[in-house]
Amino acid sequence: MKILFSALGAAQAGFDCAERKGIGHPDTLADLIADTFSREYSRWCLKEFGVIPNHWVDKVTLVGAASHVAFGSFTIARPVQCHLIGKITEQVGDRPIPLMELFEQATLHVMAEALGGTSIWPHLLLFIASTSGTAVDHDARFYAPGGPEDLRKVLRSETVANDTVICTGSSGPGPAGRLAIWLEEHIRHIAPAQIGTDVKTLVVRQGDRYDVTAAVPVHPETVQSWREYADLIDAFRDRLKSDLAARCDAELHLNTKDRAERGYLAPFGTALGKGDCGVVGRGNRAYGVIEPLRPAGCEAPAGKTRSTTAGRSTALWLAAPHRRWRPRAAARPR
Repeated sequence: MKILFSALGAAQAGFDCAERKGIGHPDTLADLIADTFSREYSRWCLKEFGVIPNHWVDKVTLVGAASHVAFGSFTIARPVQCHLIGKITEQVGDRPIPLMELFEQATLHVMAEALGGTSIWPHLLLFIASTSGTAVDHDARFYAPGGPEDLRKVLRSETVANDTVICTGSSGPGPAGRLAIWLEEHIRHIAPAQIGTDVKTLVVRQGDRYDVTAAVPVHPETVQSWREYADLIDAFRDRLKSDLAARCDAELHLNTKDRAERGYLAPFGTALGKGDCGVVGRGNRAYGVIEPLRPAGCEAPAGKTRSTTAGRSTALWLAAPHRRWRPRAAARPR
């Protein structure tokens, strides 16, 4: 194995760009649910068996709700579908692991933490698709151990990376990335209650000048008309422009798709409430922002077995000083 390091100097380049998907974005929610499930699954198994079984749930997919949205109200015609997809050890010996209970716990916890409330809970449907069959390249006990000691023996002999693993990445964001992170977090901290958490920020830097675009969702039931919505966005734009001006030379564009009588209204404060979908690996890099001009691996770390995955371990090691959004541990199932 070869490990190479290079100083790429993103801060010294004349051009830089970055995008940050907020904590309420469907892709961010998918990442958080996958990681929270993996953590709670691992904790449950450590308590019961003293060892973490093999599991890979890095394919969590959230299918957005079908909804009817208007100024002043919304209705949900079809709920959000939350799919836990991957290879999961379902039992150790004759002891089943409560997958659905752990998945429900992780999903409800993330939704409440990320969206700032529980109003979305009645509109969630949960599904699990576990594909944990074992082929001839693994010991038959790899996903079907006869007991805890059986599992320990298998892990001792088969805890190895695939022979095609490649890990690349960058440690920490550049100037555009730092501004994108700061702005999304700042918006969440100062936003009035009418604004949701599915915030996106896009920053393009040319020299010392920044062109900034942000999208902020509004809870439809909190604004009764286009005029009320427009007044809210105009006032918030003025506040953000002032705050940005104190930080850097920047031009701000806010909710650029808005047209008369048409604004960014999102049930529960997230586009997941109006049909957008979320998938693990499509959101921010491990350190909290997307930077297309800087090296990044092609592997999604969220939901991978915490103790054995080379791609996950390397991505989190690089990102360690810069990580964002580690939700508090969910309550243990009884």
